[in-house]
Amino acid sequence: MPPLARITVYPIKSLDGHDVSEAAVHPNGALAYDRRWAICDAQGRWINGKRTASIHAIRSHYDLDSRTVTLSAAGYGEPATFRFNSDVAGIESWLSDYLQTKCRLFENANGGFPDDAESPGPTVISAGTIAALSQWYDDIPVDEMRRRLRTNLELDASDPFWEDRLADNGGPPRIFKIGGVEYRGRTICQRCPVPTRDSHSGAAIPGFARAFAERRQQTLPDWSPRAAFDHFYRVAVNTSPNWVPEGATLRVGDELE
Repeated sequence: MPPLARITVYPIKSLDGHDVSEAAVHPNGALAYDRRWAICDAQGRWINGKRTASIHAIRSHYDLDSRTVTLSAAGYGEPATFRFNSDVAGIESWLSDYLQTKCRLFENANGGFPDDAESPGPTVISAGTIAALSQWYDDIPVDEMRRRLRTNLELDASDPFWEDRLADNGGPPRIFKIGGVEYRGRTICQRCPVPTRDSHSGAAIPGFARAFAERRQQTLPDWSPRAAFDHFYRVAVNTSPNWVPEGATLRVGDELE
């Protein structure tokens, strides 16, 4: 079975990902530091890429050992570095000034802020899927497609959509193990407007979602559970925990069982 080729966490929800060689696993199945912080407006509503295209232009670089983030944007002064444990107000102020709206940063250190509360585990995709999707569009290289999809675990499998094997097909639960953690494969992830946009500028490709759905349906592998597709703008598998041992850690190179 394929090994883990890449682990990516997104410390601040909707900002850049951060590749790690290993990640501790919370009891809810989520990876440590993944979506640990989330940006909200003054009314407590999420500020994210689904609703705010300008957020794509923000660059965030993390040093998780020192618990710092460096924020920058083209044409917006010098990069600014903040400590999560002592300067949350500084992060909020920088974001508020850039996005031109009052921002607050909320933290959940015990499982983050997943989009789907029923599937709080990491999203899973294969390297072959990312490569295939990149070929569907002009001028979207593999690295850019990876940034658009924002998944957590990338398997070293060359078959496009290999990960569909892990999705719930309406029968017995699809249980798989990585690094001693048992996960249940859930839905094939319904995509939002984020993949349609350039991950640096926020500029959208007209017709992206329609072309994606058409090609996805045309190239659906025999192993994909067709019952999981009420529409075909879906890719990568959502997960929930089946069993998380104490002290569990996922590492690049761990094989899927």
